[in-house]
Amino acid sequence: MKVIVHNRKNKDINNCTKVIYRARAIIINSNNELLLGHMDNTYQFPGGHANDSESIENCLVREIMEETGIDIRGKYTNPFCVVKNYEENNIDKNSYSEFYYFEIHTDEKYDLSRTNYDEYERGCNYTLKYMNINDVINMLNKDINLNRINKIVYPDMIAVLNEYVKNKM
Repeated sequence: MKVIVHNRKNKDINNCTKVIYRARAIIINSNNELLLGHMDNTYQFPGGHANDSESIENCLVREIMEETGIDIRGKYTNPFCVVKNYEENNIDKNSYSEFYYFEIHTDEKYDLSRTNYDEYERGCNYTLKYMNINDVINMLNKDINLNRINKIVYPDMIAVLNEYVKNKM
C-alpha cells in the first residue's frame, strides 16, 4: 500500500488533539469511468469520516451507500493508498487525519433514492458524475486553482489517481 505523508512541521500523532479517519473510494466501471461527487465547485471521491469506533471498512460501506446509493459490500479489497495529514490550525490546534483509498469495480449505477445526504451536502447541492479517468486527471490539474478547497484536495486526488493508474491500468 502506498503511503503519502504531509507533515511539514514534524508533528507527533500523540500530541494531536483531534484524530480523524476517512474512507474514500475510486469507483470505476467497465467503461473506465470514475464516479465523482461534486459540490461547491469541487469534485471529490465518494466517502467520508469514520464514526467513533467504526472500522474503516464499515465506514466505507456506509459512506458509499449514503453518497451514491450503491451497496459495495463484498466489492472492495484492502486499501491501495493512504494519505496521512498532520495539520495545525486555529480551530483544532494539532489534528491528524488518515484517508484510506479503496478500489471498487462495479457497473451498478448510483441510485439517488437510496442516498442519505447530510445537511451540508444537501445545502451545497451534492451531485454525482461519471468521468473518464484520463479526463478526471486533466480536469483536476486544470481546476486546481479555482478555489481554496481545490488547492487542498486536488493534489492528493491526483497523487492517488496516479498511484492507481501506475499499479492497476
